[in-house]
Amino acid sequence: MNTEITKEKVVVYGNDGFCTFENYWGEELVSVRLEHYVSGMIDKTRHMLTTVELSNIADRTELKKVFFIRTAMGQLDRYDYWDMTMHTKSGRVFRTKDRFRCSYAFYDSLDAIIGVNGTAKTLYIAFSSSSGCKTELIEVL
Repeated sequence: MNTEITKEKVVVYGNDGFCTFENYWGEELVSVRLEHYVSGMIDKTRHMLTTVELSNIADRTELKKVFFIRTAMGQLDRYDYWDMTMHTKSGRVFRTKDRFRCSYAFYDSLDAIIGVNGTAKTLYIAFSSSSGCKTELIEVL
């Protein structure tokens, strides 16, 4: 008799991933603060908030898997939101708009690339399969 036991892992919510950060701004970044959270359009409470602060990032540098995030795929009224503030070596400060929404698709791995493009003055997020997103950065100072 051949008995095979199969265990199925059911994830109700809370999927973990790591993000790589890329600096293609055109100069060194003195500091970068990244924030990710899950929130809704109706219930705007922030859930699963994670933050990382990076410093002294040379231009054309990729920092692999430096930002841990947790998301809630498959839940109703739950989306991924991202905030970033960065200080350049030349003394300028840029940030994303409030509540920049860019969500994983169900078929994406949870590892993503977050980067800044100095020519376009944008923050971009690239996912493994879906198209990702970008947003213009606002100069604060």
